Amino acid sequence: MSLTLSSVTISTFSKGLSTLVHILQKAEEHATSQGLDANAAYINAKLIDDMLPLTFQVQNVTNTVRKTLARSQGQADQPWEDGEKTFADLYARIEKARQVIKEADAASIDAKADEIVDL
Repeated sequence: MSLTLSSVTISTFSKGLSTLVHILQKAEEHATSQGLDANAAYINAKLIDDMLPLTFQVQNVTNTVRKTLARSQGQADQPWEDGEKTFADLYARIEKARQVIKEADAASIDAKADEIVDL
């Protein structure tokens, strides 16, 4: 089996989103075990003071998937609104990014393998 740009890109993004879902689930489980509301406790949480909140981190990951796949297929980027306020919203956004991955045209991505693509 040969290594292609599409197989690397799609696989990496798919695994990354699965990992992100797992991290969010663990955060929710931890909140529940501590008697906390995960939305209140973690949605705006930061690992360090100068870091942007969890919602931004999920938005950034999903924007990277969306933008990279659009541009590597020669398509215009279609920005998404950043209005997530709950874990359910974050999961929905991740699912939207997963749909972008499912709809990606491997042939179009592979055709760009020898080109410089502005990201």
